[in-house]
Amino acid sequence: MSPALPHVVLLAAPPLGTAAWHDVARRLEHHGLTTTIPDLFSPEHARLLSSDGPEALIDALAPLVEGACLVAHGQANPLALHLARRASLRLLVLSNGPVARIDPITRTVSRLARMPGAPVWARPSIVRPLLASSAALRRLVVNPYVMDRDMVARVTESWTADGPRRTAVTRWLRALPALTATAPAPTGPTLLVWGDEDILYPAHVADEAAGLHPDIEHVRVPGGRHLHPIERPWELADAIAARLGSTENHPNHDSNVAISE
Repeated sequence: MSPALPHVVLLAAPPLGTAAWHDVARRLEHHGLTTTIPDLFSPEHARLLSSDGPEALIDALAPLVEGACLVAHGQANPLALHLARRASLRLLVLSNGPVARIDPITRTVSRLARMPGAPVWARPSIVRPLLASSAALRRLVVNPYVMDRDMVARVTESWTADGPRRTAVTRWLRALPALTATAPAPTGPTLLVWGDEDILYPAHVADEAAGLHPDIEHVRVPGGRHLHPIERPWELADAIAARLGSTENHPNHDSNVAISE
């Protein structure tokens, strides 16, 4: 008898929020997989981040990911790597983000987060027009119209909505370089689903990581840029389902997506 399919936990970190995973989760449901998208900046998690930092968030999330397939993208990758050391995972999936070091733009944002008044910058009226500009998220997709103002508002809602969330995001950004530098290398079953035209984390990042352990597989998303999970969600979802052994389609499956605190 084949083992039961694991639950899939999807992690998103700024500049993306929980809504960035909705289409990937919906596609995973068609493969018969259940999903949870933890809100890293829910009131409970925001309190942990603001008072005790990412270590407390890792402690809180570890029971949720035990025995699961843990999926992370972008700046959530370091958190997933720490969780992979704390919990026994069925599969770790990383996509276009830091494995050993963060990109220069994120490092600059992390420095800015240490300045007085930094949470003010995360207000929707300030950060959303900036991220929707041609110099920001539109550069991270093939079709710039995908990241219009409505989409930016949707995918940033979970970390810009109120003051406690914005304060927690500031703490997160301050800690991100150290969290990345101390993240353990992947050693267990790992799938790297990588857009190969990413300007922030090029394909060689995944190539290097794939050489760290024999059970690490690199699947390319041809022509995919940094935000391929939003622009081409089926690529990531189908690669996960194939690795987990789920190829059956369930077009009438009820919604199994959960946003957890």
